[in-house]
Amino acid sequence: MEMTRVNVTPSMAGIWLETLNENNRSISRGKVNVYAAEITDGTWRNTHQNCIAFYEDGILADGQHRLSAVVQAKKPVEMFVATGLSRVDGAAIDQGRARKLTDALVIGGMVESSKYISAQVAILRMVRHAETADIRAMTATATAEKIAEMSDGIYFATENTGAAKSGVGNAAVRGAVAVAFYEIPVVKLQRFCRVLVTGMPEGPEDMMIIRVRNWLMEGQISATPRNKLEAYRIVLNFIKAYSAGHDLKKVRKVGKNPWELGIFNND
Repeated sequence: MEMTRVNVTPSMAGIWLETLNENNRSISRGKVNVYAAEITDGTWRNTHQNCIAFYEDGILADGQHRLSAVVQAKKPVEMFVATGLSRVDGAAIDQGRARKLTDALVIGGMVESSKYISAQVAILRMVRHAETADIRAMTATATAEKIAEMSDGIYFATENTGAAKSGVGNAAVRGAVAVAFYEIPVVKLQRFCRVLVTGMPEGPEDMMIIRVRNWLMEGQISATPRNKLEAYRIVLNFIKAYSAGHDLKKVRKVGKNPWELGIFNND
């Protein structure tokens, strides 16, 4: 097997995909979108794992998603290209455990703190979905940049809901808390979180927190993005009302975000 560096152009990638791509897995458009975004914004890294490989007979063995991303981005990319791979060796391709986005962020030193890294990413995705309706995957670079922009809010939310039980300790609740951090006094939000987590009101005005807590604990949030969004807006609306001294007697759906950070406008 031989390995060389090749400046892979969109035209070259398109020809390889059209004429030499046989018996590979179906294309994941989400993965292609992530790769294309990295190529477009200049964060693509030409590592050994981003190699394009061909079998001894010239058929594409590995790299269809990377080649598709080059075509989509319409930009040439320098890549390692391996030729002469045997079919026996090719059977081992993609058998390892895929590296998660959280792994990439920590290993690459792209986040200030790796504590609660999964929660950090989940909060970011929740707020982004709420403000842009976009649930597509983000690149590691873009994720790290946005986490840095709202790091104070994310840190507050994870620290103050870390002991929350199932139903309360989720991205919808933490995302709402992270956004509220920039809108209301910290002391007020700390008390809201304390009551929400413990279920112990510290005054009569805290009973509205217990109402939304009970609603959350009843399992009102399913795994669907739509239900998570509804819960996020409801919790954020309760925080806003609590801060203003308004007592919400019932848990009702909210049609729009009570507050927005506005940091995803240029995604």
